[in-house]
Amino acid sequence: DFLYSRTFGCNNTSIQFINATWNTDSITNLTWSFPGGNPSTSHVTNPIVTYQQGGIYSVSLTAENPSGTNTIIKQNIIQILDSSTAYALPWFEGFENSSFPHANEPNFVWYRKGTGSNPWQRTTVCSYEGSACLVAPTNLNNNETQIEIYTPNIFINGQNPQNTIRFKLAYAQKDENSTDKLQIYASFNCGESWYPRLSKSGSILQTTNGVYYYNFVPNANQWREEYISIGTFINRPFIRLKIVATSGNGNPIYIDNIQLEKNTHYQLNDFEEEYLPYVYPNPINSESKLWIRTEKNERLHITITDIVGKEIISKTFELTHGEHQFSIFNLFPTIQGVYIMNLKINDKSTSIKLVVP
Repeated sequence: DFLYSRTFGCNNTSIQFINATWNTDSITNLTWSFPGGNPSTSHVTNPIVTYQQGGIYSVSLTAENPSGTNTIIKQNIIQILDSSTAYALPWFEGFENSSFPHANEPNFVWYRKGTGSNPWQRTTVCSYEGSACLVAPTNLNNNETQIEIYTPNIFINGQNPQNTIRFKLAYAQKDENSTDKLQIYASFNCGESWYPRLSKSGSILQTTNGVYYYNFVPNANQWREEYISIGTFINRPFIRLKIVATSGNGNPIYIDNIQLEKNTHYQLNDFEEEYLPYVYPNPINSESKLWIRTEKNERLHITITDIVGKEIISKTFELTHGEHQFSIFNLFPTIQGVYIMNLKINDKSTSIKLVVP
């Protein structure tokens, strides 16, 4: 057997492979094969391989000892994307093309993996619009198994931080104990690291007014629009998405019409340039959050005033390096009106208008 340091990366990514051959004390030779990699073959115990072009790659390892040889082949375990190639804006995917997941296009293939035996797939059984959509057949997979699908890169550099990725969702519980889960993550480095953007399960995921014991297929009125914030990634040249479905004794999960519009260029002030604060949805509802990202440990001061300047709350938060989310409902009593949220870190500050309907 063997292990590897990562599954995803941009072109020119280097990956370490680690020999994990077991049940033998007398290996005389190891032969690695890395089609598309550099080097393409190796006899080193734990080689480092660089992939210079976009594509999906397999790896094999042959171990020899006086008793004979044994080979293990792991198919399609590495995906590399060319960082200069991505979907341009406006981006829209309605899954109408029958060639989906575009396996013959190295930088535009939707990569699939997971522990469930039935992967994400295109279906023509239903759709929000057109004749097809994307479905996670979680009802056919064992409980708690996951299936994942990964978009190609999407160019976003220079977009307005208020912009969001939107999509249509349909799901129904089989009964009140169904716990199927949908999670979406974003990456700005071709998939080397991932940041959570959405997580819903069970009754929160459900888009219908009741449960459906038999295989659920949505009608036109059983879809709901969902969104994914890109605010804190706005100064990155591109992002990609990971969509994960976890089986929980329920029905399939359907997705359609994923899209990101092209917005006009937005001029950031010093605070926005460094910390990229973002509130969505706004007008405020129970799901509204403040996102903010820091590159090191920082102290954030949040003051919220009403429209005439009366202070409603003043709070201080110690932030570690990374991305942070704050529920607007937990920050202050959201009584109908217009408010100003003032954010300050060190000598930099900015203001965001909040509308509570």
